[in-house]
Amino acid sequence: MQIKTVKKLLIGTAALAGGTALLTVGAFDCLMRYAVARKRPRLMRSVARVVANNMAGPEALQVVHEADKALAGKVHTIVEIKASLDGIRLIGHWLPVENAKRIVIAAHGWRSTWSESFGGIADTLAKQGCSVLYFDQRGQNGSGGKTIGLGLLERYDCLDWVAWCCRQCNGALPVYLYGISMGAATVMLSAGVGLPKEVHGIIADCGYTSPKALLNDVLHRLLHLRARFWESFPNTIYRCRVGVRSDESTVQKALQGQKIPLLLIHGQADRFASPKMSERIYKSYRGPKHILRVPDAEHALSMYVDPASYAMALSEFWRKYDNLT
Repeated sequence: MQIKTVKKLLIGTAALAGGTALLTVGAFDCLMRYAVARKRPRLMRSVARVVANNMAGPEALQVVHEADKALAGKVHTIVEIKASLDGIRLIGHWLPVENAKRIVIAAHGWRSTWSESFGGIADTLAKQGCSVLYFDQRGQNGSGGKTIGLGLLERYDCLDWVAWCCRQCNGALPVYLYGISMGAATVMLSAGVGLPKEVHGIIADCGYTSPKALLNDVLHRLLHLRARFWESFPNTIYRCRVGVRSDESTVQKALQGQKIPLLLIHGQADRFASPKMSERIYKSYRGPKHILRVPDAEHALSMYVDPASYAMALSEFWRKYDNLT
């Protein structure tokens, strides 16, 4: 009798463990589709604020919304190119200024838009003499592609946009890469695939060290699972959906041995991409580097919390490196 009871308990425990594992893997797959699929799963369409954990109040969000509308409404030229990586259509938004001193190539954040990510800084860029090419990252908005690579695919698209911008000015103006959130990871990772000499610097606002690091951080925060056993699942699913490993490259690896000037910006209240990630990048980088830490700023809101310091950091960066040879 006792043996039968033990067998039943073992079978029940195994079934429960198996069911829990299946549910967990299913949750991972749903989260991963939300992270990288162009079309978000229907059940996941309302969880953006939960994933990002951006607790900005309604007044701050209203300011962002108004800046978004203002930039989107500016007269600009729609640019279309083909990605050298796989031939998909890439869309850019070209806003030149008279007597430009430089060209800035701007990469927006995850599931954001060019005007939402940069609405709060666009006027400053124009006043500082920047012609800007804002581009839609693949798998989002106007650009083609069914998958968001979280920076690992998009890094190659940066090279295509650099080539386009260099043609616009015949190589006569310095070019800078500027990204926010996922866009920051995109532009920093692009340093590892061979940026041309025309690129004088990289600006990275609230970036992360690698897709794997970000995915695992979100996994820990949302599901409270810190065992390495569980970490393998989302990264395996990422590889199946995106086609590369989520740790194929890290920002630290991409920047290793580089001498390109780097400006890091990070809000110290960021609960999506931890400020510690920018600190790790800053500490490990051996090239020219600068960092702006903005107290009390949530994810991607540093430009709104301390616009004066933000604008000054950009101005000083241009001054130092526009004439880089």
